[in-house]
Amino acid sequence: ASWTAYAVSNSRWLARLDHVSSYEWNLLTGLVTGGLAVLLAVPAPQAVPLLQPVAAAGTAVAASAPMRGSWAVMLRYAAPVAMPWEGVFINTDPLRWVARDSSKPGRTGPETWLLHASTEWSDAHMEDDADAVTAVLIAAFVALGGPAPLAATAHRWRYADTELALTMGSWWDASLRLGMCGDWLNGGKAEGAWLSGRALAQQVQAA
Repeated sequence: ASWTAYAVSNSRWLARLDHVSSYEWNLLTGLVTGGLAVLLAVPAPQAVPLLQPVAAAGTAVAASAPMRGSWAVMLRYAAPVAMPWEGVFINTDPLRWVARDSSKPGRTGPETWLLHASTEWSDAHMEDDADAVTAVLIAAFVALGGPAPLAATAHRWRYADTELALTMGSWWDASLRLGMCGDWLNGGKAEGAWLSGRALAQQVQAA
């Protein structure tokens, strides 16, 4: 089987084409081009249905890495906010992490604070309305001593991290010319994601 890739809003999916040889991979991204390999850099749960028709081993790898969600809210202010810390982990729901985002090196522009909900709270409220989630997280920040913001933007991060990240680095099947990379394959951190992609590229070059 080979695959067709197409974009729907912000999501990318692959669809199986039964009438095309398994040795011919085609990616449709506005045009159809011949590909030498298919490399998946997607969250593990999204990789599972793509791999099931063609790669049992890859499917098992992706299925072994359950991922968790997180709601995040960015707050904007007209002036610096006086808090006793730049960032802090919170041990009670709904918040898990609060940080002055505008204090990161190289950042310019207005005062911004980032609120991350806990994994447990996020999973329980993953399908909630973004405005309702925003209101809850702002209220929690205000309870910590923060002021109400001028504006706020919520983002639902459905696959934020891996409950138990794998440490295999990347996955590659040379016979299928099919591979996977991502943070969930290499420890779960941002550096792991980069190293995973680099490791997969090296495997492809060596094949």
